Amino acid sequence: MRILIITEAYPSERNPHSGIFVEKLARKLAERENDILVVSPRSYRSNLGLKPRTEGRVKVLYPSVPIPLTRTKRKSHFEISRSIAALICHRAAAVERFMPDVVYAHFALGSGAIASKVANRFLVPFVLMLGESRLGDNGHADVLRNAQVEVIKNANRVLCVSQKLKRFAESVRGDQKVTYVPNGVDLTRF
Repeated sequence: MRILIITEAYPSERNPHSGIFVEKLARKLAERENDILVVSPRSYRSNLGLKPRTEGRVKVLYPSVPIPLTRTKRKSHFEISRSIAALICHRAAAVERFMPDVVYAHFALGSGAIASKVANRFLVPFVLMLGESRLGDNGHADVLRNAQVEVIKNANRVLCVSQKLKRFAESVRGDQKVTYVPNGVDLTRF
């Protein structure tokens, strides 16, 4: 199976600890004979010098995007994600050649919105992992909450790292395509 993972959190030479949980997932999936393409979009400033890399069946790309991944006063987070998804779909020849069987995203905002659009483009299932600790809280602006809800509804399957996130996703979706996957902690590292 060919799995496309889209995440803004993935280790690089500059930040080797960012998203190590996603890297571990990619490696485990590759151990099961899956081909993995990780796309970790970065703004032009943070992408200087990052080169694609391959480790066994895992290939990692760090495409540059002309806009920051965070929300700005002029554009909402979801509008930015749509722009990045368009760039990935139309300019990333590697994604076109890879032809994923499934698209996986870690986090609803950012990578989830991007993955939803990319999966739609390739007509393949979209799996979303919810790991945000404040997802759905009243503290989020309405535009962010609405973007989260849209991404959760678009996913074919939703995985959640806590029971609270599972309840939130089930309330949004109204179906049983939500699964709780405990967020394990490696006690030997802490």
